[in-house]
Amino acid sequence: MDSTDLKTVREIVGKNLALLREERGLRQQDLSDDMGAFGFSWSRARVAEVETGKRPISFEALLAVAFALSDRGEVVGLADLFAGDGWAEISDSVRISQAGIRRAVDGGPVELDLRPELGRAIANQMRAMEPGLRTAIENLGLPSGTTSKEFKTAVRWGRSESARRIAKQLGITVQALHVVAHRLWARPLEDERDARVSEHDFADAGSMRAARGQATRRLTGEVREYLGEGGSDS
Repeated sequence: MDSTDLKTVREIVGKNLALLREERGLRQQDLSDDMGAFGFSWSRARVAEVETGKRPISFEALLAVAFALSDRGEVVGLADLFAGDGWAEISDSVRISQAGIRRAVDGGPVELDLRPELGRAIANQMRAMEPGLRTAIENLGLPSGTTSKEFKTAVRWGRSESARRIAKQLGITVQALHVVAHRLWARPLEDERDARVSEHDFADAGSMRAARGQATRRLTGEVREYLGEGGSDS
């Protein structure tokens, strides 16, 4: 499968949300009103952003959306928001089928796959690096006490443009940034940023971009503070 066939989780949820809403004859404003009744500050514009995959949705909001749609027609389970036969991109290196997401939501195990074009290269890279982990820690300036698991996670998370830019600003490697992010938030810095930004409502795209920039700067500061407290040997 070509990487261009992958969708983000938010795109999959957004597309299914729009279909389920339209099946019930609801306008985006109707869903906005329902979410407001549940305590969520969702404007019509926010509904549109979620449906087009431009805006992430929290798990709490996902539950409320399923309840709101169920209240207007047939019952909607969380799995229904992941309907389809495609694949979702989890990171630069791994993916999950939409069927796999539905199984996981229904109580099954989470089954991730290395993206085909990266799987063999990454597997070989990890096998080669295992004996020389200590050397890798020294060469890459990884935080002291980096474990094999942390190192593999850093490699698996890849090298996005955003991560490279932040790492350069901090004067560290992307792998070192990922190790610190794993320790602080158990996910990449970009994912932590998007999660924090998704907790707020914005009047327009410009306001959301500004919030993303502010969140990135705060998180970069948290990484810098961690490193300054002796979290790295570099």
